[in-house]
Amino acid sequence: MAEEEIVRDNQIALTIIMSETQPQSLLDINGLDLGIQSNWELESGDKTITTDGLPVISEKQRSSADNWSLVAEKGISSPQPDRKSDPSSVTRNKPNLEPKNLVEEDFFADSVKPIYAQGKNVSSSEIVPPSNGASPLMNLSEFRADSRFAGINGQGFTVVVLDTGIDRDHPFFGPDSDKNGVADRIVAQYDFASKDADASDRSGHGSHMSSIIASSDSQYPGVAPGANIIHLKVFEDDGGGSFQYVEEALQWVVANLDNYNIASVNLSFGDNGNYNEPIRSYGIDDEIETLAGNDVAVVTAAGNNFYASQSDRGVMYPAADPNVISVGAVYSSDVGSVSYSNGANANSTGADRIMPISQRHETLTSIFAPGGPIAAANADGGTMTLQGTSQAAAHVTGAIALAQQLAVRELGRRLSVGELENLLASTGKSIIDGDDEQDNVENTGLVFKRIDMNALGKAIASMDNNNSPASAKRQFGRATSYDPLTGTNTAGARLSEEDSFLLGTDTESFEEVLIDGYSSYGGIVRPNSLPVTTIDGLNESLKIVVGSLDSSAVL
Repeated sequence: MAEEEIVRDNQIALTIIMSETQPQSLLDINGLDLGIQSNWELESGDKTITTDGLPVISEKQRSSADNWSLVAEKGISSPQPDRKSDPSSVTRNKPNLEPKNLVEEDFFADSVKPIYAQGKNVSSSEIVPPSNGASPLMNLSEFRADSRFAGINGQGFTVVVLDTGIDRDHPFFGPDSDKNGVADRIVAQYDFASKDADASDRSGHGSHMSSIIASSDSQYPGVAPGANIIHLKVFEDDGGGSFQYVEEALQWVVANLDNYNIASVNLSFGDNGNYNEPIRSYGIDDEIETLAGNDVAVVTAAGNNFYASQSDRGVMYPAADPNVISVGAVYSSDVGSVSYSNGANANSTGADRIMPISQRHETLTSIFAPGGPIAAANADGGTMTLQGTSQAAAHVTGAIALAQQLAVRELGRRLSVGELENLLASTGKSIIDGDDEQDNVENTGLVFKRIDMNALGKAIASMDNNNSPASAKRQFGRATSYDPLTGTNTAGARLSEEDSFLLGTDTESFEEVLIDGYSSYGGIVRPNSLPVTTIDGLNESLKIVVGSLDSSAVL
């Protein structure tokens, strides 16, 4: 069989809308910009509908004597390294810029333009919760219905979310049995910006991420509704932050891996850059590497600036870090046409269509996932609808908790981050950038993968205790045909039974498939009598060898 190549990169970013008349550029001189570019809140009746602002991190570290805050001025672009630059040219400090103090009114002042300007008006009856929108797309519903995966819901594992905080007593995160104001499934929290143990959310972004990952609500279930939640707040209430907060939070995670049986860490933010090769930066790469070495996946959003980057392939950091699982976003369903204030437009939408704002790259994205619109928890006990790669990354973060629970049950061990990344790609559904997208960006024509939770579960269940499922055997029986006129068997008969199974999951492996066959005339079965087919065009080379005479055909 000829070798088939698949491009496994896929990148997407979050949706960002701010200005009614022109793109709202984002400028954060502190660090971690919480998505001021985003159409954070659009009120429609009793619903809050927004497009997700991928939190964006800049580099200036805040000192105790420094009272800088976010700057969000129209027409001002955030300074950043050249997207084509060598990683060594990335500096750790940005120039000082005149600050503007923001109050809550400023924070949402321009967030009035509907994101579905040319499509459906999203009313409360049309909002699609994850249980009915994203779950079918990633075959999570099938996974939950399969008896082989009964009890696989993340229980016994913990997911960590670094974000804007969490609604600590939101019912989606379990009851508050001890009446301490914190839902029972939130097992730890800390605010690294304020340096206290109250990680309350003000914007709703962090609550939304935590909900997609691990909500236990029956109408709005998360991917891993049984997992415990740790929320480490790395943003200030006005949206500012720094990589220093992120580094401190990741150091805490490293120190507490065993205490909480941590499966995955969600980083749905970025530095607003566009990198086309792996980089290690901002002082957090060593913590990310340590986590990966301990089989803890750090899952990141790819970024929102594909249109803003003139369709130049690339991803933000930390999505460009070599030790993360980088996630792009697709639409969960047809939501009509969508216009973004940064100029990107989707003239039509549909399941598995890549969002036009989504950054993408051949080698820097691990997987795509449903990015919206997704209804999940907000910061005050209710729900809101957001979309973007933040949401996509959250789905994968939850899926990894399920995968690790299943691996421990079936294999007696965790999967490495490399195994997880390969499994996600090899079992995912192929999507083509530009095959059905109708937007105003320059589509790459590349083939990417979108997560398929059911296929991922089956692949893990088929593994042996030590390796990927690359050494499977099936005996198909005799391939003979009796001719009643001559009383003889006829050579070249086809097998009446069919079987298919997963041979391997490593997309860069080389497998040898030995086929031994026998006919009544002493001939050997031709290789094309037992075809071997790769699924979804995986990057596999299958060598078919005709072996010794035997009465069986073994694959």
